[in-house]
Amino acid sequence: MNTYTELIIVVVYVGCKLAVVDGTGKVLATRTIYPHKPQYEVANAENTLITLMDEYRVDIVAIASNSAAKETDQLIERLCARYPRFAQVERQHTTAAGLQEYADSDDAITNLSNIPSSLRTAVTVARRVLDPLQ
Repeated sequence: MNTYTELIIVVVYVGCKLAVVDGTGKVLATRTIYPHKPQYEVANAENTLITLMDEYRVDIVAIASNSAAKETDQLIERLCARYPRFAQVERQHTTAAGLQEYADSDDAITNLSNIPSSLRTAVTVARRVLDPLQ
């Protein structure tokens, strides 16, 4: 069993969906941030990321390949460089293929009924990183 905690970032056209899961895939937190255009709420996004990374002692940040993935990776890289406590955080990239389809499936709706569809995509990425065969 994995003992680490992950912060998973799913980049979509409007907003970055965040999900924090433990090593078993249990959802610990979800959020949406807007560090990119048109909202460009970088300070708020950074504060949210710092809070989640500190509170849950995040070891891995996974970013789903999507339209603003490069910009999001740069944001995480800047945070890790600016705050030494995040220096050991591993960054991973994963495919975004099939995320929304699964998030809207009966299985996901049943298993993640308390999480909105837009955030279920982030949870799906998290679980995909934990178990690439999912």
